Amino acid sequence: MTAVAVVATSSLTGAVIVSGGAPATAAARAVPANTGSVTAAATAAVLSRTTRISSRTWHNTPQPRTKAGYRYTSKAVVTGSVRSAVSVTITLAHGTQKFSATATATATAVRTATRSASYQSSSRAQALAVARSRAYTLASQEVVVTARQAAEARAKSDATTAATSAAQKKLSAATQSVPVPAGDSGTRAAMPTGNLPGWTQVYADDFSGTALNRKAWSVYDRWAPGSNPNTGWWMADHAIVANSVLTLKGSVDRAANPQGRVVTAGLGLWMLPRQTYGKYEILARIDKCPDVKYAWLLWPYSGKWPDDGEIDFAEDEGGSRSTTTAALLFKNSAGHADALAKDRVSPAVDFSGWHRIGVEWTPTSVRYTLDGSYWGQAKTTQVPQKPMTLVLQTEGKLAPGAVTIGSGSCNAQVDWVVQYKMG
Repeated sequence: MTAVAVVATSSLTGAVIVSGGAPATAAARAVPANTGSVTAAATAAVLSRTTRISSRTWHNTPQPRTKAGYRYTSKAVVTGSVRSAVSVTITLAHGTQKFSATATATATAVRTATRSASYQSSSRAQALAVARSRAYTLASQEVVVTARQAAEARAKSDATTAATSAAQKKLSAATQSVPVPAGDSGTRAAMPTGNLPGWTQVYADDFSGTALNRKAWSVYDRWAPGSNPNTGWWMADHAIVANSVLTLKGSVDRAANPQGRVVTAGLGLWMLPRQTYGKYEILARIDKCPDVKYAWLLWPYSGKWPDDGEIDFAEDEGGSRSTTTAALLFKNSAGHADALAKDRVSPAVDFSGWHRIGVEWTPTSVRYTLDGSYWGQAKTTQVPQKPMTLVLQTEGKLAPGAVTIGSGSCNAQVDWVVQYKMG
């Protein structure tokens, strides 16, 4: 799950000079977080504030006496500190669930200010005393205001960071507990690193963190191109990174879709630089169920379909996962979508276990790979010639009334992704 960035604005109120611990309340607005259907709200309160003036000096300058009396100008130099304790509560909302955490932080800021004031009186002593008092008041007020602002901003920032982290851990524990099957052999192939003959690696992702790399991935939210409007529904929070695996979770999520469709996930490398031709490979698996189908494919950056083509290098319609198909789609002479005869993997392969699945796309051909070997190809003038991106998506296949998974889930999982360019 993506780390939540909380930006809470508040007005921390109170007297300019506070001695002791008079609390001040902060009203913070709710801030949407860049995490799909997760939103964050923050509230803050100043628990205590202590002010201390540590030093003060005056430089007094008498003016020549006039008929109006004595006049003094006094310059005060004041140094002081403010120590503030701030409490912040962060609440993350995920569907109907809320996860809150509170943290307190204390910070001290020291400031120095210099201010001048003048006063005239018929009494020499009064002129000096009033000038000194006014200069000191102005300087000390400036010290306290600036030190208070700095101390409270630092304390609020530290408390927000701690509270956000704690709330995120609660949310992650509730939403990312997805088991990772070992696959047929009990082992998973390691992610390739470095270049290959004729190919230069430009991107690799082993999902080793706790969130998607949003500088590379863009996630579907509620809808996806070319999907069935009666069964398909996508939510960003169904793309889960945990245990070094990307899970595309398929489940009945009535908070996201009250009709009871199977809500799934889809995402693509839309944020990477555009690329024409390349080699792509993933290590993936998918649960057996009739409710969810999947497609690993290349889709045109332009979104012009079928004009700029489509390459499906592995897909099925749900069920036993005993086979997969691949197809090259294009616009025919009549202006309609068409496809070459689909290649089909032998039913001896069980795609509920881990397999390396990929495609090599060149100007004249498309070749499909499985566990390091070629299993199909298309050599044709219909090979796409415009930039495309890798897309991973699952989709609900059955109408709401026919769904079989109940309160369970049917998930696809991806261990790693690599992308190469020609050369």
